[in-house]
Amino acid sequence: LRNATAAAGKLFGIHAGERDAHDINAALDLEPDFLVHMVHPEALHLERVEDSEIPVVICPRSNLVTDAGVAPIRELVDRTTVALGTDNVMLNSPSMFREMEFTSKLADVSAAEVLRMATVNGADIAGLNYGLVEEGRDAKLLVLDGDTDNLAGVEDVV
Repeated sequence: LRNATAAAGKLFGIHAGERDAHDINAALDLEPDFLVHMVHPEALHLERVEDSEIPVVICPRSNLVTDAGVAPIRELVDRTTVALGTDNVMLNSPSMFREMEFTSKLADVSAAEVLRMATVNGADIAGLNYGLVEEGRDAKLLVLDGDTDNLAGVEDVV
């Protein structure tokens, strides 16, 4: 599969470490473009991810619903590029806003880090030229009215 996806010019992502750590080394041996979940990495796995610069897509709400556990988000962010995913639409709504809110409450990460995980990091992992307002990037913008009731009480504006 790894060779076929490379030949087709596609990304090769693998779910690893969702239930336990047993499949993480095998997944890393395949040199994926990214890993998904990484709920149960051990020190060796974190070192390999960092050394190989393999990004990780975390799905905190899904992992909680499926009782898989909580990824070591702060450790992952400190070692590699981390993006947010919503995972399984049968279990959760595919709402990036809900994923960002949940992550900001769950993990020791700043609002700016959560926003990066939900935007530019995911775009970069996917090889897309957006996710950041910057010259040379494609514009994909969402404008929010900061005076609406659903944003009342926001304290850490990014």
